[in-house]
Amino acid sequence: MNDKKIMNYDFKIYDLENDFDLIKNWKIFISPEGQILRVAPFDNLESNHDSYVFEYFKKVLKRDASQLLLFLKENHPKCNSYNYSYKDLMIDYFGYVDFENNILKNDFIIGKPDYEINKHKTTNQQIKVLLRLLSKYNANPDLIFQALEKDEERISQHHL
Repeated sequence: MNDKKIMNYDFKIYDLENDFDLIKNWKIFISPEGQILRVAPFDNLESNHDSYVFEYFKKVLKRDASQLLLFLKENHPKCNSYNYSYKDLMIDYFGYVDFENNILKNDFIIGKPDYEINKHKTTNQQIKVLLRLLSKYNANPDLIFQALEKDEERISQHHL
C-alpha cells in the first residue's frame, strides 16, 4: 500500500452522546457492538477508509490486511473485483457498518455487511447507533430504511 501521507489516527472508541462534536464531521465505522471508530474528516481527500483500515490492522490487530484482502479476492466470488477494498474488508469480513456524511449537503451513505461473505448482519446495536446519529443530524430516519433494506422490520422496533 502506498503510505505517502498517512493521517495520525487515534483508533479510539467514541461515545455518541458525549463525543458527538468530535465525530459529527467525520466518516465513521460502527462495530457490531455499537462502538464508534472515527476514520477521517468527510472532506479530507488525503485520508480515507482504506488507509485507516490498513493502519488499524497493522497497529491494533497486529495483522497484515493485505494478506486477508488477497485471500478474500482469490477465494470469494463477491470479493474478486478490483474495487473490493480494505474498507469492504472491515465491513463484510468483520461486520462493521460504514457511516459517511456530508453535513453541508445533509447527505448520508451507510454501508452494511454482505451476509454472504462472512455471515455478518447489521446488529441491533448498530441500528440503534445509526438511528441516534440520524436524530442528532435532524435527518429523516427513513434514510436508514433505504440503506438497510432487509433489516427494516428490526429498525421499526427502536425509537429515536
